[in-house]
Amino acid sequence: MNATNSRVIAAAAAAAATTLALAGCAAAGSTAGAGIPDRPGTAQPVSSATHPNHAPRRLAKRLIEAAVAPPSAHRSRQSSTKQLRQPPAGPAGHDAIVRIRWWRVDKPWHAAYSWVVHHQAKFLTNQSSGATGGPALRDNERYADFTPAHLPAGVNSATLTIAVQPLTRHTAAIAAYAVVVRQSPRPADENVPRSLATVALIGKDWAAPGSKPVITKRTVTGSTAQKLVSDFDSLVVRPDEGPIPCPISLSTQTATFATPGHTWVVHNGFCDQVTVILNHHRLPALQATEQFTNDLNAALGQGSDNSTDVGGNLGTRVRQPLVRNTPIR
Repeated sequence: MNATNSRVIAAAAAAAATTLALAGCAAAGSTAGAGIPDRPGTAQPVSSATHPNHAPRRLAKRLIEAAVAPPSAHRSRQSSTKQLRQPPAGPAGHDAIVRIRWWRVDKPWHAAYSWVVHHQAKFLTNQSSGATGGPALRDNERYADFTPAHLPAGVNSATLTIAVQPLTRHTAAIAAYAVVVRQSPRPADENVPRSLATVALIGKDWAAPGSKPVITKRTVTGSTAQKLVSDFDSLVVRPDEGPIPCPISLSTQTATFATPGHTWVVHNGFCDQVTVILNHHRLPALQATEQFTNDLNAALGQGSDNSTDVGGNLGTRVRQPLVRNTPIR
């Protein structure tokens, strides 16, 4: 089972309050190794000329500084295990900023995990958790994903993941991964004019994988067309954040927006992304939304989107979880 870490982070307006929260929580955790620099992850560096918004880097720094370990833990310059060298979700993409910290602690790994889950900063919410396992003690791992509450401009998602792995029956390794994904701007000239009054739609609905689809064609006008235009113009560029889950969708939709001199052919329903062809030129993929999908289905007279991970996951996880569940409270 896979998890997509699409997360949000505190707004710049709340920076002062966040800083106080971090300071208060950090005081309860380990400060050993405070002089050890954080390790960058595998994302490629991007020049400030290309990405002038420094908010993603500041937020990655704030998240990793929020991570705390038990008071008896000691910071490490490198991972104590191969498995903890990178986040459970795998290598980050070019739009992700990754910061990593590692610790060792003389504590059974289950006890260390319980401590870190219940002692992270108050501005973070435990969004989900997961586990891996195997025949050897060191094959085991538990991790939890924490997210802030709000998203500032220039950031697509942000997550603090804390992972714990046993070294022996009485010692454990801990890793913290701050992953902040940049949000690239979408050029305004790619938007469809809001005055467009007609949209051509094609829907394909599979009763089961491998069967022939039921094809529906409709042309919508008026408020229905304008709603679809508004939905499309509200989509954002999908960032490169590394390996992603790709569920099979049993229904897909194609919308054609046409004005004098310009034609947008928009495909929705595959890998949670929206592909766009403008005047025969492919544009960067956009991030699908439930709103756009639901409005397309409603306009076509189809039901809600049916997606499944069974047999259809094209993404991979470096550490495939045996368990992926709801937050631990």
